[in-house]
Amino acid sequence: MQTTFEKTNQTAAVTGANGFIGSHLVDLLLEQGWTVKCLVRQASDIQWLEGKDCQIIRCGLEDINTLNMVLEGVDYIFHLAGLVNARKYSTYKKANVDMTKNLLEASLSHQDKIKRILVMSSLGATGSTLSYMPVNEKTPCQPISAYGESKLEQEQLARNYMNWLPITIIRPPAVYGERDKEILLMFKTIKRGIRVLIGSSDKTVSLIYVKDLVKGVFQAVLAPKAKNQVYFLSSENQYTWAYIGALIQQELGVKAFQIKFPHILVKSFANINSVFSGWKTKPPTLSLERAKSILQESWSCSSEKAKQDFGFQESFTLAEGIARTARWYKKNNWL
Repeated sequence: MQTTFEKTNQTAAVTGANGFIGSHLVDLLLEQGWTVKCLVRQASDIQWLEGKDCQIIRCGLEDINTLNMVLEGVDYIFHLAGLVNARKYSTYKKANVDMTKNLLEASLSHQDKIKRILVMSSLGATGSTLSYMPVNEKTPCQPISAYGESKLEQEQLARNYMNWLPITIIRPPAVYGERDKEILLMFKTIKRGIRVLIGSSDKTVSLIYVKDLVKGVFQAVLAPKAKNQVYFLSSENQYTWAYIGALIQQELGVKAFQIKFPHILVKSFANINSVFSGWKTKPPTLSLERAKSILQESWSCSSEKAKQDFGFQESFTLAEGIARTARWYKKNNWL
Protein backbone atom coordinates (compact mmCIF):
# COMPACT_ATOMS: atom_id res chain seq x y z
CA MET A 1 0.00 0.00 0.00
CA GLN A 2 1.42 3.37 -1.05
CA THR A 3 1.04 6.54 1.01
CA THR A 4 -0.29 9.62 -0.80
CA PHE A 5 0.74 13.19 -0.04
CA GLU A 6 -0.81 16.56 -0.79
CA LYS A 7 1.16 17.89 -3.74
CA THR A 8 2.85 21.27 -3.38
CA ASN A 9 5.18 23.27 -5.58
CA GLN A 10 8.50 23.19 -3.74
CA THR A 11 12.15 23.17 -4.76
CA ALA A 12 14.52 20.58 -3.30
CA ALA A 13 18.26 20.08 -3.49
CA VAL A 14 19.37 16.45 -3.17
CA THR A 15 23.01 15.52 -2.58
CA GLY A 16 23.96 11.98 -3.58
CA ALA A 17 20.95 12.06 -5.90
CA ASN A 18 22.52 9.55 -8.30
CA GLY A 19 22.86 6.84 -5.63
CA PHE A 20 20.63 3.96 -4.66
CA ILE A 21 18.60 5.83 -2.01
CA GLY A 22 19.03 9.28 -3.55
CA SER A 23 17.59 8.27 -6.92
CA HIS A 24 14.51 6.77 -5.27
CA LEU A 25 14.02 9.99 -3.30
CA VAL A 26 14.28 12.01 -6.52
CA ASP A 27 11.58 9.78 -8.03
CA LEU A 28 9.26 10.48 -5.09
CA LEU A 29 9.88 14.24 -5.17
CA LEU A 30 9.16 14.38 -8.90
CA GLU A 31 5.97 12.39 -8.35
CA GLN A 32 4.91 15.10 -5.90
CA GLY A 33 5.48 17.80 -8.49
CA TRP A 34 8.58 19.25 -6.84
CA THR A 35 11.40 20.98 -8.69
CA VAL A 36 14.54 18.95 -7.97
CA LYS A 37 18.18 19.99 -8.14
CA CYS A 38 20.43 16.92 -8.12
CA LEU A 39 23.89 17.65 -6.73
CA VAL A 40 26.42 15.08 -7.92
CA ARG A 41 30.20 14.84 -8.34
CA GLN A 42 31.82 15.44 -11.73
CA ALA A 43 32.56 11.74 -12.26
CA SER A 44 29.25 10.41 -10.92
CA ASP A 45 27.28 7.82 -12.87
CA ILE A 46 23.80 9.32 -13.37
CA GLN A 47 22.07 6.36 -15.01
CA TRP A 48 19.18 6.47 -12.52
CA LEU A 49 18.57 10.16 -13.23
CA GLU A 50 18.82 10.21 -17.02
CA GLY A 51 15.65 11.20 -18.83
CA LYS A 52 13.98 12.53 -15.68
CA ASP A 53 12.66 16.06 -15.24
CA CYS A 54 15.33 17.16 -12.78
CA GLN A 55 18.32 19.48 -12.91
CA ILE A 56 21.70 17.74 -12.80
CA ILE A 57 24.36 19.92 -11.15
CA ARG A 58 27.86 18.47 -11.21
CA CYS A 59 29.38 20.54 -8.44
CA GLY A 60 30.12 18.16 -5.58
CA LEU A 61 30.31 19.61 -2.08
CA GLU A 62 33.83 20.96 -1.95
CA ASP A 63 33.25 24.64 -2.72
CA ILE A 64 31.01 26.68 -0.40
CA ASN A 65 30.65 29.58 -2.86
CA THR A 66 29.38 27.24 -5.58
CA LEU A 67 26.98 25.60 -3.14
CA ASN A 68 25.73 29.02 -2.10
CA MET A 69 24.70 29.74 -5.70
CA VAL A 70 23.17 26.28 -6.19
CA LEU A 71 21.01 26.64 -3.08
CA GLU A 72 19.41 29.85 -4.30
CA GLY A 73 15.63 29.40 -4.28
CA VAL A 74 15.77 26.00 -2.52
CA ASP A 75 13.06 25.19 0.07
CA TYR A 76 14.32 21.78 1.25
CA ILE A 77 17.74 20.16 1.31
CA PHE A 78 18.15 16.38 1.41
CA HIS A 79 21.77 15.54 2.26
CA LEU A 80 22.28 11.90 1.31
CA ALA A 81 25.82 12.02 -0.08
CA GLY A 82 28.42 10.13 1.91
CA LEU A 83 31.03 7.40 2.00
CA VAL A 84 30.33 3.92 3.42
CA ASN A 85 33.63 2.13 2.80
CA ALA A 86 37.14 3.51 3.21
CA ARG A 87 40.55 2.44 4.50
CA LYS A 88 41.00 5.11 7.16
CA TYR A 89 39.04 7.50 9.33
CA SER A 90 40.41 10.63 7.67
CA THR A 91 38.80 9.57 4.40
CA TYR A 92 35.45 8.99 6.09
CA LYS A 93 35.75 12.33 7.88
CA LYS A 94 36.39 14.28 4.71
CA ALA A 95 33.39 12.76 2.93
CA ASN A 96 30.89 12.50 5.78
CA VAL A 97 31.80 15.38 8.07
CA ASP A 98 33.74 18.02 6.15
CA MET A 99 31.40 17.97 3.15
CA THR A 100 28.39 18.22 5.48
CA LYS A 101 29.96 21.29 7.07
CA ASN A 102 30.39 22.89 3.66
CA LEU A 103 26.74 22.31 2.83
CA LEU A 104 25.51 23.68 6.16
CA GLU A 105 27.78 26.72 5.89
CA ALA A 106 26.37 27.47 2.45
CA SER A 107 22.84 26.97 3.81
CA LEU A 108 23.32 29.75 6.36
CA SER A 109 23.08 32.31 3.57
CA HIS A 110 19.59 30.99 2.78
CA GLN A 111 18.26 30.33 6.28
CA ASP A 112 15.23 32.60 5.76
CA LYS A 113 14.14 30.52 2.76
CA ILE A 114 15.06 26.96 3.76
CA LYS A 115 12.23 25.10 5.46
CA ARG A 116 14.13 21.94 6.41
CA ILE A 117 17.45 20.19 5.94
CA LEU A 118 17.49 16.40 6.09
CA VAL A 119 20.81 14.83 7.11
CA MET A 120 21.05 11.10 6.41
CA SER A 121 23.00 9.36 9.15
CA SER A 122 23.03 5.65 9.98
CA LEU A 123 22.29 3.05 12.63
CA GLY A 124 26.08 2.69 12.61
CA ALA A 125 26.29 5.99 14.52
CA THR A 126 24.60 4.29 17.47
CA GLY A 127 26.17 0.85 17.20
CA SER A 128 25.10 -2.75 17.47
CA THR A 129 22.92 -4.30 20.14
CA LEU A 130 21.68 -7.63 21.48
CA SER A 131 19.13 -9.69 19.60
CA TYR A 132 15.55 -8.46 19.94
CA MET A 133 16.71 -5.44 21.98
CA PRO A 134 16.47 -2.68 19.35
CA VAL A 135 18.11 0.65 20.05
CA ASN A 136 16.14 3.88 20.03
CA GLU A 137 16.94 7.58 19.95
CA LYS A 138 17.70 7.62 23.69
CA THR A 139 20.28 4.83 23.45
CA PRO A 140 23.83 6.12 24.09
CA CYS A 141 25.84 6.15 20.88
CA GLN A 142 28.72 3.69 20.85
CA PRO A 143 29.78 3.18 17.22
CA ILE A 144 32.05 0.19 16.63
CA SER A 145 33.51 1.25 13.27
CA ALA A 146 35.28 4.21 11.73
CA TYR A 147 32.27 4.64 9.45
CA GLY A 148 29.93 4.78 12.46
CA GLU A 149 32.23 7.23 14.22
CA SER A 150 32.21 9.52 11.18
CA LYS A 151 28.40 9.44 11.02
CA LEU A 152 28.18 10.27 14.72
CA GLU A 153 30.59 13.17 14.19
CA GLN A 154 28.41 14.26 11.27
CA GLU A 155 25.37 14.25 13.57
CA GLN A 156 27.20 16.24 16.25
CA LEU A 157 28.19 18.78 13.62
CA ALA A 158 24.58 19.07 12.41
CA ARG A 159 23.38 19.63 15.98
CA ASN A 160 25.75 22.59 16.24
CA TYR A 161 23.85 24.28 13.40
CA MET A 162 20.37 23.66 14.79
CA ASN A 163 20.27 27.10 16.41
CA TRP A 164 20.27 28.65 12.93
CA LEU A 165 18.95 25.94 10.59
CA PRO A 166 15.93 23.60 10.80
CA ILE A 167 17.54 20.15 10.64
CA THR A 168 16.22 16.60 10.89
CA ILE A 169 18.58 13.64 11.22
CA ILE A 170 17.55 10.18 10.00
CA ARG A 171 19.29 6.95 11.01
CA PRO A 172 18.24 4.06 8.77
CA PRO A 173 19.37 0.47 9.34
CA ALA A 174 20.21 -1.78 6.37
CA VAL A 175 18.31 -0.60 3.27
CA TYR A 176 17.36 -2.84 0.35
CA GLY A 177 15.35 -2.61 -2.85
CA GLU A 178 15.57 -1.95 -6.55
CA ARG A 179 18.99 -0.62 -7.73
CA ASP A 180 20.76 -1.90 -4.58
CA LYS A 181 24.02 -3.75 -5.19
CA GLU A 182 24.69 -4.73 -1.56
CA ILE A 183 21.94 -7.31 -1.04
CA LEU A 184 22.29 -8.39 -4.68
CA LEU A 185 25.22 -10.62 -3.65
CA MET A 186 22.93 -12.51 -1.28
CA PHE A 187 20.38 -13.02 -4.06
CA LYS A 188 23.08 -14.27 -6.43
CA THR A 189 24.54 -16.67 -3.88
CA ILE A 190 21.14 -18.18 -3.10
CA LYS A 191 20.35 -18.48 -6.79
CA ARG A 192 23.51 -20.60 -7.08
CA GLY A 193 22.13 -22.90 -4.38
CA ILE A 194 24.00 -21.64 -1.30
CA ARG A 195 22.62 -19.87 1.77
CA VAL A 196 25.42 -18.46 3.92
CA LEU A 197 25.02 -17.82 7.65
CA ILE A 198 27.64 -16.41 10.00
CA GLY A 199 28.22 -18.10 13.36
CA SER A 200 26.23 -20.76 15.16
CA SER A 201 23.53 -18.49 16.62
CA ASP A 202 20.86 -16.51 14.79
CA LYS A 203 21.76 -12.88 14.19
CA THR A 204 18.97 -10.34 13.93
CA VAL A 205 18.69 -7.22 11.84
CA SER A 206 16.29 -4.38 11.11
CA LEU A 207 15.68 -3.75 7.43
CA ILE A 208 13.84 -1.08 5.53
CA TYR A 209 12.65 -1.22 1.94
CA VAL A 210 13.97 1.79 0.03
CA LYS A 211 10.54 3.11 -0.95
CA ASP A 212 9.47 3.06 2.69
CA LEU A 213 12.64 4.89 3.69
CA VAL A 214 12.20 7.74 1.19
CA LYS A 215 8.53 7.99 2.14
CA GLY A 216 9.55 8.39 5.77
CA VAL A 217 12.20 10.95 4.85
CA PHE A 218 9.58 12.95 2.97
CA GLN A 219 7.17 12.76 5.91
CA ALA A 220 9.91 13.88 8.30
CA VAL A 221 10.84 17.08 6.44
CA LEU A 222 7.19 18.12 6.29
CA ALA A 223 6.50 17.44 9.98
CA PRO A 224 6.84 20.50 12.26
CA LYS A 225 7.53 18.23 15.23
CA ALA A 226 10.54 16.68 13.47
CA LYS A 227 12.49 19.93 13.38
CA ASN A 228 15.87 19.52 15.12
CA GLN A 229 15.12 15.88 15.97
CA VAL A 230 16.77 12.51 15.32
CA TYR A 231 14.81 9.49 14.09
CA PHE A 232 15.26 5.85 13.21
CA LEU A 233 13.24 4.73 10.19
CA SER A 234 13.05 0.97 10.22
CA SER A 235 11.03 -2.18 9.87
CA GLU A 236 8.60 -2.80 12.68
CA ASN A 237 10.09 -6.25 13.24
CA GLN A 238 13.61 -7.63 13.50
CA TYR A 239 14.53 -10.57 11.29
CA THR A 240 17.10 -13.33 11.36
CA TRP A 241 19.31 -13.72 8.30
CA ALA A 242 18.08 -17.29 8.07
CA TYR A 243 14.52 -16.00 7.64
CA ILE A 244 15.57 -13.39 5.08
CA GLY A 245 17.46 -16.05 3.13
CA ALA A 246 14.44 -18.35 3.18
CA LEU A 247 12.25 -15.58 1.74
CA ILE A 248 14.73 -14.94 -1.06
CA GLN A 249 15.01 -18.66 -1.76
CA GLN A 250 11.23 -18.96 -1.94
CA GLU A 251 10.93 -15.95 -4.24
CA LEU A 252 13.62 -17.27 -6.60
CA GLY A 253 12.09 -20.73 -6.59
CA VAL A 254 15.38 -22.52 -5.95
CA LYS A 255 16.74 -25.05 -3.49
CA ALA A 256 19.70 -23.78 -1.49
CA PHE A 257 22.08 -25.60 0.82
CA GLN A 258 22.73 -23.76 4.09
CA ILE A 259 26.35 -23.23 5.13
CA LYS A 260 27.44 -21.73 8.44
CA PHE A 261 30.80 -19.97 8.59
CA PRO A 262 32.33 -19.75 12.09
CA HIS A 263 33.44 -16.33 13.32
CA ILE A 264 37.13 -17.29 13.28
CA LEU A 265 36.94 -18.13 9.58
CA VAL A 266 35.34 -14.77 8.74
CA LYS A 267 37.99 -12.91 10.75
CA SER A 268 40.79 -14.88 9.11
CA PHE A 269 39.47 -14.26 5.61
CA ALA A 270 39.04 -10.53 6.33
CA ASN A 271 42.58 -10.35 7.65
CA ILE A 272 44.01 -12.07 4.58
CA ASN A 273 41.84 -9.95 2.30
CA SER A 274 43.09 -6.75 3.94
CA VAL A 275 46.74 -7.79 3.66
CA PHE A 276 46.58 -8.76 0.00
CA SER A 277 44.58 -5.68 -1.00
CA GLY A 278 46.80 -3.28 0.93
CA TRP A 279 48.40 -1.92 -2.23
CA LYS A 280 45.06 -1.05 -3.77
CA THR A 281 43.40 2.36 -3.43
CA LYS A 282 39.92 0.87 -3.09
CA PRO A 283 39.23 -0.88 0.25
CA PRO A 284 38.44 -4.63 0.15
CA THR A 285 34.81 -5.75 0.11
CA LEU A 286 35.38 -7.70 3.32
CA SER A 287 37.69 -5.58 5.45
CA LEU A 288 38.47 -6.18 9.11
CA GLU A 289 36.07 -3.38 10.01
CA ARG A 290 33.29 -4.82 7.83
CA ALA A 291 33.89 -8.26 9.34
CA LYS A 292 33.55 -6.84 12.86
CA SER A 293 30.14 -5.42 11.93
CA ILE A 294 29.01 -8.68 10.35
CA LEU A 295 29.89 -10.64 13.49
CA GLN A 296 27.71 -8.55 15.82
CA GLU A 297 24.71 -10.26 17.40
CA SER A 298 22.20 -7.69 16.19
CA TRP A 299 21.81 -4.49 14.20
CA SER A 300 18.28 -3.47 15.07
CA CYS A 301 16.42 -0.28 15.94
CA SER A 302 12.94 1.00 16.75
CA SER A 303 11.11 3.64 14.72
CA GLU A 304 8.43 4.18 17.39
CA LYS A 305 9.37 7.85 17.79
CA ALA A 306 8.85 8.47 14.05
CA LYS A 307 5.53 6.68 14.27
CA GLN A 308 4.41 8.91 17.13
CA ASP A 309 5.72 12.21 15.72
CA PHE A 310 4.69 11.98 12.06
CA GLY A 311 2.87 8.70 11.55
CA PHE A 312 5.66 6.73 9.89
CA GLN A 313 4.66 3.17 9.05
CA GLU A 314 5.91 0.55 6.64
CA SER A 315 3.85 0.23 3.48
CA PHE A 316 5.56 -2.98 2.33
CA THR A 317 6.13 -6.19 4.22
CA LEU A 318 9.54 -7.83 4.00
CA ALA A 319 8.11 -10.51 1.70
CA GLU A 320 6.65 -7.84 -0.60
CA GLY A 321 9.89 -5.87 -0.64
CA ILE A 322 11.96 -8.98 -1.41
CA ALA A 323 9.56 -9.93 -4.22
CA ARG A 324 9.67 -6.46 -5.80
CA THR A 325 13.47 -6.38 -5.53
CA ALA A 326 13.83 -9.83 -7.11
CA ARG A 327 11.54 -8.89 -10.00
CA TRP A 328 13.59 -5.77 -10.68
CA TYR A 329 16.87 -7.69 -10.59
CA LYS A 330 15.51 -10.18 -13.10
CA LYS A 331 14.00 -7.52 -15.37
CA ASN A 332 17.29 -5.63 -15.49
CA ASN A 333 19.42 -8.77 -15.94
CA TRP A 334 21.17 -8.36 -12.61
CA LEU A 335 20.09 -11.81 -11.52
